[in-house]
Amino acid sequence: MQNQNGIVKDGRRGDVSMPDNGRELGITDYQDALKTLTRDELERLHKALLERLQSITPPAAARRSLLDLEGLGAEMWGSLDAQLYVDHERDSWTS
Repeated sequence: MQNQNGIVKDGRRGDVSMPDNGRELGITDYQDALKTLTRDELERLHKALLERLQSITPPAAARRSLLDLEGLGAEMWGSLDAQLYVDHERDSWTS
């Protein structure tokens, strides 16, 4: 069976073939083909698309908390008096 866009659906297997008119297929062609699929075919396609996306998409970076930075670099401040450091910084603003 062929629709007005030349998309052919084989009713026996649910296969959809796109028209072979020498041009690249656009998103509209695929959207039109989707309209001819049954719910079961759409669910199979959805599953296949999700698997494909997962295979080409890098895993999302784990969310981090600002609290994860607690204590980072503590060893470099160990020998400094915090109040003297702050006083020195404040003095540099006014100089």
